[in-house]
Formats: sequence, C-alpha cells, structure tokens
Amino acid sequence: MKSILQRFDDLDRRRFLTRAAQSFLGVSLLPVADSARGWAESNLPVVQGSRSASAKRVIYLFMGGGMSHLDTFDPKPENKEVQGPVSTINTNVDGIRITENLPLLAKQMDKIALIRSMSHTQGNHTPGIYKFRTGYEVQPGLAHPALGAWTTRLGERNNPNLPSYVRVGDLGNHPASGFLPPKYAPLPISNPEYGLANSRLPKEVATDRFQRKLSLAQRLDQEFVRRYQSNDIRAYGSFYEDAVAMMSSSDLDAFDLKQEPSALREAYGIREQFGQGVLLARRLVEHGVNFVEVDLGGWDTHSDNHQGVKTLSAILDRVLSTLLQDLNAKGMLDDTLVVLGTEFGRSAKIDEFKGRNHYPIAYSCLMAGGGVRGGQVIGETNEDGMQILGDPVSVHDFNATIGTALGVDTGHYVAPFEGGQKFSIAGKDTAPIKGKPIPGLLG
Repeated sequence: MKSILQRFDDLDRRRFLTRAAQSFLGVSLLPVADSARGWAESNLPVVQGSRSASAKRVIYLFMGGGMSHLDTFDPKPENKEVQGPVSTINTNVDGIRITENLPLLAKQMDKIALIRSMSHTQGNHTPGIYKFRTGYEVQPGLAHPALGAWTTRLGERNNPNLPSYVRVGDLGNHPASGFLPPKYAPLPISNPEYGLANSRLPKEVATDRFQRKLSLAQRLDQEFVRRYQSNDIRAYGSFYEDAVAMMSSSDLDAFDLKQEPSALREAYGIREQFGQGVLLARRLVEHGVNFVEVDLGGWDTHSDNHQGVKTLSAILDRVLSTLLQDLNAKGMLDDTLVVLGTEFGRSAKIDEFKGRNHYPIAYSCLMAGGGVRGGQVIGETNEDGMQILGDPVSVHDFNATIGTALGVDTGHYVAPFEGGQKFSIAGKDTAPIKGKPIPGLLG
C-alpha cells in the first residue's frame, strides 16, 4: 500500500479522493480550482465582516459577450447615426430614459442605479471578462480571485450548511478562487433544473450503513493524508466534510426549483436556463448563500446587432424585473444587492454587417437593492457614447462598491507568494490609485 501511495502524483491523488468519496459516500466532491496557484490557508489571517454592511447577499448577473450600452441603458436618441432604429422610452424616474428594448425595467428605475461611466482597457473577451471579474489584467503565472471568492474569504458565512459562493454554470475560463485556497471557489451548478446533483444519501443506503462507510473511509485516509500534506488534500478534506454535512441538511431544498409556484417559474421564464438560474439564485440567497452568479451570454453582436440585442433584452428585461419584484415582495430587496455587469460595451459605428464591435472605454452596468440609492444615473458619456464626460468608474471602484455594501475590508491585502506582490479587492499594494466605493451610490 505504501509503495502505491508513494507513486501518486497530484492528478492521481485527486482521482483517488474523488473516487473514494463517490464509492464510500455516494456523493461527488465539489469541484475546486487548482490550488497550486495559492498558498497555505494558515498564512491568511482571519478577517471579520463589518457591521456597517448594507447587504447580506449578492445576486450577480453577468452579460457575457459585451452588452451594447447604446441599445440598452445609455441611448443617444439625438444621434440617429449612432442610435439606429432603436427608440427610447421614459422610465418611472423623471429625466432617465432607456431604450424600448427594456420596457419592464423602465417601470422599476426607481430601484436601480445606472452606471454609465464604466471603463477599462481590455477589449478582447477573455482578458475583458477576467478584468471585470477580478479587477486585474491577466498575469502569466498568477491567477487572481473572482470578486465572489474575495467576499467569501473576507466575509461571514450566512449559512454553515450551504456553500457561500455558487455559480449557475460551469467554471470554464472562470478565475474561481485564484490564488486564494480552493474552498473559496464557487460551487458550479451546471443546470438549475437539476440543482445540486448527487447530494442526497442514496435510497438503498441506510444511515447506519453510511456512517460505517464514512468511518472506514476516514480510517483509510489517515495514512494518505499524513503522508501527502498539501493544499489539495486539505481542500478536499474540507469539501468532503461539507458534502457530508449538506447531505443531512434540510437546506438542500434550496436547490429544488420544483418547490416554487408554477406561475412564478413561468414569470422567470420556465423554458430558459437564465430565468430559472436567476430564480435558483433567489432561492439560494433566501436560504443563506452569500454570493450567486448567473450568466446570460450571446451579447457579442458583431452582426445584426439590433435584432440580437432586442432578443436578449427581452429575456433580461423580464427576468431582472421579475427578480426585483420577487425580492421586494419577500422583503429581501433592501439587503440583497443585485448587480448587472458585462466585460465591455459596443462601439458607436454600425458596420457593414449591421454589427457593433468591442468597446471597453465607456459602457454601462447597474446595481439595485442592498443599500443602493435607486433612481439615479452615475456618470455620463458624450453624444456617441464613446467617451466619458464625468465620474469615471473603474472595475476596482465597481468591485469596491460591492465589497463595501457587504461590509468586507476591500483594502485587505493578500500576497499569493510569501514576500511577493500584495493584492486586494481595491487594487494591488503598489497601485497609486485604489478602488473606492462609487460616490452617492450607497445610501
């Protein structure tokens, strides 16, 4: 046995632990990011959340592909060459107009703060998404944590029986926990209809039999864990314990969409994964999950931009407006921060393919609930939406605002390598300008 264990490399150890969990427990371990990028949890001090938090939880909606700000939240009706065939409409807040593509959200603008002055310099999808999720540019040999991992590490867990960070979707090209320990990576839910698969005790396995198998697994693991002390082993051990705890928890019902009224499921869009994913996000935060991400892709409208944006906006308009109403009806909107972001906007010029191209220098995002002062616009762009005229917002500012709403220390630095560069939600320690909460956005 010892000679076999001595020949295990990293991949073999991962396979061993995963198969052991499946064989002995009947469950699958939660996927984690590659902890070779991080360092020991013992090097990270304990950080408590602030009492000044205005939000207990976040629902983070990401519009993958680069949502056109000109065709959604920052129209230019006076400039027909830029605006094209899309008209603008009034909202329920005097002086704020958005496009006709978002009629339901127009009726809830009093709950929303539009940020029309987002800006960065990463104009390709992969580095742009990485920049928006982490606040940092891609750096060879180093993976930065996604914002959800930062807030999970620095905040307080709302429910000890559920993961703090969930992503509805896979982890492909997602920064996950970056250089933080793997336990801060999001739990991926590939399909909201299926919820958390393989998480309940199989019907054919009695509780006492399960406990015997668990005890046997722990005894078999003792020598292995002693011999191969590493971040991977510690992380899998932690996930192992969490998985067992969840199996007996009534909070697993949070992942079951069938418990929602059919009329509400229809309102979110029962035939669309994004809508059901957002409904699942609402269920999860209601049960104590701290941070849930849901993506709506397809916004890379290089051709037939106006039709593409119209189609996607219809989905976004219905789902986001339903979410805001749902949270408000449950008395959760005041302490649930709803965030909508995208990696960049689109250019003013409509090309020969009727498309718009990537444009990170000026674009729009929004926040609602969770202490946000709704019914306002942050920032302004010029007549073609290509330049910021006032109140620019960096990604670090955007993320620092979310972190501040959650009451975490956005300036808490972590060095991924001992003695090396230090990073925080608000920027690296050597940066002359750090991210700050957007003035006037949080009440």
